[in-house]
Amino acid sequence: MRSGQAAFAVLPAQSGLQCLHSYTIRNQVYASLSTLKAVSEMRVELNEYLRDFYRTGLEEGRKSPLKGYVFEMTAEDIPSSTFLNLLRKHQIRTIGVKGDLTINGMTFPKGKTIFVPCEQPQYRLIRGIFERQTEFQDSVFYDISAWTLPDAFGLNWAPVYGKTPEKEDFAIDLLASSFIPSLKDHYAFVYKNPGYDMPRILYKLQQVGYRVHVAMEPFDAEGEHFEAGSLVVPADRQSLTAPKDLDRRAVENIDANPQMPPPYFLKNGLTSGGPDLGSSKFPVVRMPRVMMLTGDGVNVAEAGEIWHLLDTRYNIPLTQVDAGRFNAVNLEKYNVLILPDGNYNSLSADKVKQFAQSGGTVIATGSALRWLKTSGLAALEFRSVPENSPGRRPYNQIAEDRGARNMPGSIFEAELDLTHPLCFGYSRRKLPVFLTENLFVETAKNPYATPVVLSSNPLLAGYVHPKQKPLAAGAAAAVVCGQGKGKIICFPGDPNFRAFWYGTNRLFANALCFGHLISGEGVERK
Repeated sequence: MRSGQAAFAVLPAQSGLQCLHSYTIRNQVYASLSTLKAVSEMRVELNEYLRDFYRTGLEEGRKSPLKGYVFEMTAEDIPSSTFLNLLRKHQIRTIGVKGDLTINGMTFPKGKTIFVPCEQPQYRLIRGIFERQTEFQDSVFYDISAWTLPDAFGLNWAPVYGKTPEKEDFAIDLLASSFIPSLKDHYAFVYKNPGYDMPRILYKLQQVGYRVHVAMEPFDAEGEHFEAGSLVVPADRQSLTAPKDLDRRAVENIDANPQMPPPYFLKNGLTSGGPDLGSSKFPVVRMPRVMMLTGDGVNVAEAGEIWHLLDTRYNIPLTQVDAGRFNAVNLEKYNVLILPDGNYNSLSADKVKQFAQSGGTVIATGSALRWLKTSGLAALEFRSVPENSPGRRPYNQIAEDRGARNMPGSIFEAELDLTHPLCFGYSRRKLPVFLTENLFVETAKNPYATPVVLSSNPLLAGYVHPKQKPLAAGAAAAVVCGQGKGKIICFPGDPNFRAFWYGTNRLFANALCFGHLISGEGVERK
């Protein structure tokens, strides 16, 4: 019995009898007391085991041909700095790498590369954190089958064999907050394609009254290169409520996170490369007003992950509405509707369609895609294993056979279209994504509507049934469908998995912030 079930006063038991809340509490107390008793009576054996565990780990790490792992990080990159802090919390030693490093075609630049040596007491934990395992003795799992953390954080990383990299003591200092000049003395200020923290910066700028544009293409200005996705705030045509001086007193906490670099100030709108700042390539970003469905039929874990991402990390308000009440809710004040993984058979498809046709953005994950297809809202096609009879099987193998066909959660390699608004903020074309069920979607017929697609040999880590493995190759990891003026953005996986899958958070955030800017010619329609 799961501990969370103890919140109910009476629970059904497998025997048909009722299980009282007090009984579950008693079980928890007994388990706690017996654990404490064992710790007391076996303290010598347990301490010896702990000592030997670290001692033998150090020895194995010293003898291993695998010398360690390297990963790239910068001060302003929240996922990589969070990952580094996680290693340090577990007393894992990290070392700066001297000079540039190239491993298997991947480049790790000087001053931004961290080496994690295997020769240390936490050797076994390090292997558990970094290893990608795709072969297993069993095919039924209690939980997900892949936990490769640097993939979860979307890092550029690689194992190191043979020679240990030369170390160099350098500090990746957090960027200090600084005074920002007055906007009235410049043409515009630009946040240079902010990465993970973009939604928080964007929403704060909008919240205080700024009209914010986004660069749909790269451009060069005043000796700096700005990638697509850079946020541009021009001095002209701002509302009367927008502050003229962008400093601590005028815009509290816009760059309060010290990992966020200050913006660049430009003296005019002419560029030396790419579109000029006054062109149509810099559309205005609308302020997201977000509703998410919750309640019966909705995957409570995914809904919680989305709430945590928006509320805790991005400070974007989120209205949560029970799916059973949706048909009676007025949608006029919202422009984004989120459908987490779940069953929406009781939902009014006409109301969702009307919301999208009027220009709203619908974001759906997991099984919500099936409802969008059956409701005629999204032109999606699902891949499935051809039906073929396995012949006679023993009756007592039903559960095991069904379990073997389930995908408990695996990591796949996806390829990004870096020119697409959904992929703004990413610099590498390949990105690990997490899929939690056998939901493989065909790429769209519209050649511009599948900005994220699994590679030809995509499995990086985790279990996939042999018959289902071919379904993953070349499958869509994000599809943009359309209804009227609106966009319906479909993620077959879970881009916010358990609030630790940082690597694909930005895909979801881009759908939220930039989904309405995707060209109508780049969506899949029926």
